[in-house]
Amino acid sequence: MTQWAPTPPFDHQQEDQSSSAAPRKRSKWLSIGVPVICSLLAFGLGSAAGGSGSAAERSSLASAEQELKSELVSANLEIEDAESVVAEAEQEATEARDELDQRLELTASLEAEVQEHATQVSELTSNNEALAAQVAELEAATQAVQFVDTPVAEEVPPPTAAATYYENCSAVRAAGASPLFASSPGYASHLDRDGDGVACE
Repeated sequence: MTQWAPTPPFDHQQEDQSSSAAPRKRSKWLSIGVPVICSLLAFGLGSAAGGSGSAAERSSLASAEQELKSELVSANLEIEDAESVVAEAEQEATEARDELDQRLELTASLEAEVQEHATQVSELTSNNEALAAQVAELEAATQAVQFVDTPVAEEVPPPTAAATYYENCSAVRAAGASPLFASSPGYASHLDRDGDGVACE
């Protein structure tokens, strides 16, 4: 015969405790497991993203490297062009300096010639002044001479025929006065036998 055992009274507090204990266990699992799983998923996703990011970064770096190489080539070309321009500029500067030196030498030579001509002009001016002074002195002396009374020489009358006398033509010839004309000194009629005005012919 089955004995009836009284059913223990239902303990609502125990039920509440058991029901409250289970949620605590789930909450502890959720608080630990979910972050771990999330971390693992994040790590996986990060790794995948990192892998894809590394490929993209490598591609970007390769593209940037190619651009830098192109820019480097362009820069080298520009440097070569600049060096060529600098070389031409230096050549032109050297030629300009040489030309300037030549012009300076020519200028110095011209200045020396100008100085020499200036010295000659100064000397000629001094000589002209001296000559002008001499001319002025001569003119003054000439003017002084013009106002001086010069003595008038007395005119000596030519010897008359009476002052010269020849006894005969032999004396005339000895004196070298032959022939004697009527206007000559020493003419006398006794010397002109034919009376033609010429004695001792």
